Amino acid sequence: RQIAEAHVDLGQVTDSILQLQMGVSLLGYPIPETRWGLFTQLLKHIFLQIRHLLWPSSRERAPSSVHATCLELTRAHICLGEVYYYTHRRSLATYASLVGLNLAETVPPSPELASIYANMCYVVGMNKMHGLARHYTKLAQKTIQRIEAPLPCQGWVLLVTGAYKSGTGQWQSSREDLQQAADIFHQLRD
Repeated sequence: RQIAEAHVDLGQVTDSILQLQMGVSLLGYPIPETRWGLFTQLLKHIFLQIRHLLWPSSRERAPSSVHATCLELTRAHICLGEVYYYTHRRSLATYASLVGLNLAETVPPSPELASIYANMCYVVGMNKMHGLARHYTKLAQKTIQRIEAPLPCQGWVLLVTGAYKSGTGQWQSSREDLQQAADIFHQLRD
């Protein structure tokens, strides 16, 4: 994943995708190679997420021995979602975000969970599900508060939710989120 992130930073998106796909495959989460495979996997993860939203207590908890792997897979799927978005692969971006979210919800709350909630806000917003986008924004904010998230995570959540709000004409709220994100990233020299 870290090599893939370096490729993204260098503008080598194709190399990044290949590294990420190889990494998630090695950890048991291969990216579907056919349209039908993608469709069936999307449905599976959509239904799983609906179940998580309607019945939070139905979430299966991963054994503590695999928490680190679940979080690494979540980070890889966050990155995959971004690079698929950059390359106009909306279905794959949605798939990667859903898989990452479903994985992140199997372990205790984490910065990765807050980040993927923010990404889901953007993903569902792209698909014109604005009520659900607002819900994921609230979940991201609650997670940040609950875990006392580190500054990079706070900045990411504010950046992504601010970008979503900008796209829906929520100018004041967007401006506030984006300004807070800019302040955080300036403080981090990022």
